[in-house]
Amino acid sequence: MCTKSDVLVIGGGIAGITAAIEAARAGAATTIACAGPLFGGSSFYPGTWGLGLIGPESEADEADLIATIEDVGCGMADHELVEVFVRGIRPAIAWLEEDLGVPLKRPSSAQSARDKTFIPCFDHKQRLWRGITRQAFETAARRTLKALDVNVLERTELMELARCHEDDAAVCGAVFFDHASASLRTCAASSVILAAGGTGGLFERSLTSADVLSSVHAIAMSVGCELVNIEFMQMMPGLVSPVRGIVFNERTFRYAIPEDASSILPRSEAARADLLEVRSSHGPFTCRLDDERVDRAIDAAGPSGMPIHFRFPSDDVPEFVQTFSTWMQQSLNIVPTDELRIAMYAHAANGGVRIDRNAWTGVEGLYACGELTGGMHGADRIGGLSSANGLVFGRIAGKAAARHAKQVPCADQPLDHGRTRGGTSLHRDDAEASHARMDDVGASTCISSQRDDVAMLHARMNEAAESTCISPQREDAATSYAYMDEMCASACISSDRDDAAMPQTRIDEVGTSTHAVERPRSASCEEALGAALNGLRMNAAPLSAADADRIARDMRHIMGQHAMITRTEDGLSEALADIERLQREAGYHQACRGCDIPSDVSIARGVRVASQLTLARAMLRAMLNRRESIGSHLRIDTFKD
Repeated sequence: MCTKSDVLVIGGGIAGITAAIEAARAGAATTIACAGPLFGGSSFYPGTWGLGLIGPESEADEADLIATIEDVGCGMADHELVEVFVRGIRPAIAWLEEDLGVPLKRPSSAQSARDKTFIPCFDHKQRLWRGITRQAFETAARRTLKALDVNVLERTELMELARCHEDDAAVCGAVFFDHASASLRTCAASSVILAAGGTGGLFERSLTSADVLSSVHAIAMSVGCELVNIEFMQMMPGLVSPVRGIVFNERTFRYAIPEDASSILPRSEAARADLLEVRSSHGPFTCRLDDERVDRAIDAAGPSGMPIHFRFPSDDVPEFVQTFSTWMQQSLNIVPTDELRIAMYAHAANGGVRIDRNAWTGVEGLYACGELTGGMHGADRIGGLSSANGLVFGRIAGKAAARHAKQVPCADQPLDHGRTRGGTSLHRDDAEASHARMDDVGASTCISSQRDDVAMLHARMNEAAESTCISPQREDAATSYAYMDEMCASACISSDRDDAAMPQTRIDEVGTSTHAVERPRSASCEEALGAALNGLRMNAAPLSAADADRIARDMRHIMGQHAMITRTEDGLSEALADIERLQREAGYHQACRGCDIPSDVSIARGVRVASQLTLARAMLRAMLNRRESIGSHLRIDTFKD
């Protein structure tokens, strides 16, 4: 089965839905595919009341917000992206309310809006604040998607991006696994938008939905995309008891009485209260502030969590705290006098696939937006800007992808020399200049996963296999997987430059093949997709349900143990070795046992696990290579209190 669209959006959260609406409004026939249900992912995670959304109070406030984002990001954010981002927030909020008709929450009064609890996490002042509830957004967006005749494919998981020809970097569609039919299917498209969420799917405890698989990053890397700032992620407290996976409202820390068995917190009650007061100003962990000790104490309590009780005042409770307390009682039957146990959870990624101001990835026909991307945030992120990011760059990606689709229809047609891409005319020189601007941010690590290397890898992994029966010996599989390790993780560490001077960490450097090289497409989208589908069935390493579950479970445990709050050289090195072991182990299972043709289900399991392990490995290498502690990245072995 092959679906045909002008624009294909992958991801059903706020960024993907926004991109699909804007692409369709621009006249593009649009399909949106998501691994779980539409209105899924972190955007609609059920363990919280909704989404906070902040922006500049006025045009005059934009410069301050830009400067603050860059300061909070510790110099790791891309200035051009930050400018585009901030200047797009107020129009995006107006679009949400006026065009889509989404009723947004507001502070209950002007006085409440000036309360310090409305200062966003890590910010220094109040901003424009709005709240998005799931029901309000879903009602309006579903109505709009239906009116625009957007094709929706739920429970449809990305397996591979298809290129028009083996010598052409242009993406022209994708291969998916359809969970409903348990079979692989394809979708042809002139433009593809990736909006599949962040890295939370790699961790044992995460405040993300089950459909956040964290597999799309590696699939993007395989066609030439880069990752930036992937070592930076938000980790924040969540409940493990009496219910699990609920976001802990940081504003209540000032009323909390924690039971610290680790002695990391101050013994003095007054000093402890002062520390908790500071900690109540932000949700995610950071090592920039003295209150990092609170998070380390929570982390030290282990998987059973740190016990806390609340001592709320009888009156004058801030609106944020009242809202949280009411929601807990009504939705979870938890009253303020109950003991809670909290632990650290992986939350949102601050880095991801690299894009430019037009949401272009640097790969022909491929755009990205939302938490999957990086560059607009840095080592830390101001609260309320994740949802803003999904809206702003979702709108940009949708419009840019639609423009590209009009210029390059999915057919046997040559590319127009000097055509527009993302609204910007890109002749070859312009494209090289654009890529050079993207390179200006510098890099401390460069983990290569080039398109040609991946193709060579598949050839090496299957050189002994017959047409439909891949049956290499264990030793052959081990050799092939060792080669995959070498290809997917060759390090290029710039030892002559200080890590702290690097504005961003870039992973998966791509060469000039992703520039705007004008060449005719010699294969139709259908032919390219057929080749991609056949290649996947021939070359992918299938896994049984038991093997896939065990390897994924081990991966999440490893990442939870070594890639969360406390990161050390020894711990990260051990984790990297363990992930590489899992990669080799997964490679051993690539044989079609008994010369049976592998099922599409087993192929999908194998692709998912391999992609997750590739991203886990890239993250660990970035964490190892960044030796200084900065923002959300704490190298405790080199950190000074």
